[in-house]
Amino acid sequence: MSKPSDFWSNTDWNGFVQEWPRFAKVNRDQIPRVASKLRSGIPCELNGRFTSGAFHAVFELTFDDNVVWICRVRHNDPEERSEYLKMSMESTVAGIQYVRQHTSIPVPEVYSFDSQSSNEIGASYMFMEAIVGGERDHRTTDDMIYDQIADVAVQMSQVKLPKIGRIYISADGGFEIGPFVEHDGTTSGPYDTSVEYFRYLAEKYTKPGSGLDDQFACHLYRLAANKLTLGNNGPFGIYHGDYGTHNILFDEKGIMTGVVDWDSIQSAPPLECCIWPALVQIRWPGVTRYGPGILEGILERQKLYLKGVRRAEEKWGIENTRIDGQLMSSVVASDEAIVAQIIRILGSDPSYKKYNGKRVFEFLYGDEDYELARDNFFREGSITGQM
Repeated sequence: MSKPSDFWSNTDWNGFVQEWPRFAKVNRDQIPRVASKLRSGIPCELNGRFTSGAFHAVFELTFDDNVVWICRVRHNDPEERSEYLKMSMESTVAGIQYVRQHTSIPVPEVYSFDSQSSNEIGASYMFMEAIVGGERDHRTTDDMIYDQIADVAVQMSQVKLPKIGRIYISADGGFEIGPFVEHDGTTSGPYDTSVEYFRYLAEKYTKPGSGLDDQFACHLYRLAANKLTLGNNGPFGIYHGDYGTHNILFDEKGIMTGVVDWDSIQSAPPLECCIWPALVQIRWPGVTRYGPGILEGILERQKLYLKGVRRAEEKWGIENTRIDGQLMSSVVASDEAIVAQIIRILGSDPSYKKYNGKRVFEFLYGDEDYELARDNFFREGSITGQM
């Protein structure tokens, strides 16, 4: 029987901890003990292989009755307040439950979790259903792969949520939309309109100390946020937050077995639901420096994904009433969706720290002279003569 660990190769925990010291307090020996308690004392064994991402280490447990679980353990970051850990993990679990109940997307079940690090394992953790599968090369041109990736995106776009924010379990056991939470425990939202949300993102990522170097670009982001009005009043869909091939699992026949890593799941405006998945996104700061064939390859894969979106819309019988009279397939490649993508990933893609914002300028001002507008901004503090 295949297991998730069949696709993992890391076995050197001590070496991993030396490289990533924020995992040093994780008590691996306690993981099977905690898991056993959760299953009425059935013994289990921790597999020696593990995998990891930017914030989590992932372990596999096999019980004596051959049931397999995954344990996902978060690093210990002193800048992450307990309020953040609590709200973030509760929202992640609620979001996963919502997706499982309202879509056919293959998502792992969460069995138990603890958001605090003052537990036996020494870090916040989550025990989950084990999903077997591996990543596909992001350069693949297999139609079947893109059809499945697009189908998930279309399903996420079609749920109907009343506000934009994180998903939580309500007091009556249902679901509600609540605030976003920052690492320091501060909160913001939820938001009633798309414009309010994009303004929040633009202000958050361009404020002093944000790390963005180009003030003209920051000015453009703030202006553009007011123009992202498509589907402004909802209803709102779901945004995964990191929807790329590294979080999509397939079996050996190319059948999708799971979508994982839902830490950033939220309700989202239609434009955010129409962002290109990570595997086909153009990175605008480096678009002029792409090597031979790179941009052409991305554009070809975008076509495959867009065909998949159209097939999914036909499969689910979707009408063009959701996004101000437009289908998702007609919005994905639009200027509005591209600018929404840029604003959305300002805080997570380091390449945007020095980006000059030219693609956003083109959205706002068309063929007007970018260099002239830039000079006017730094000389006079505003863009003059531009429409």
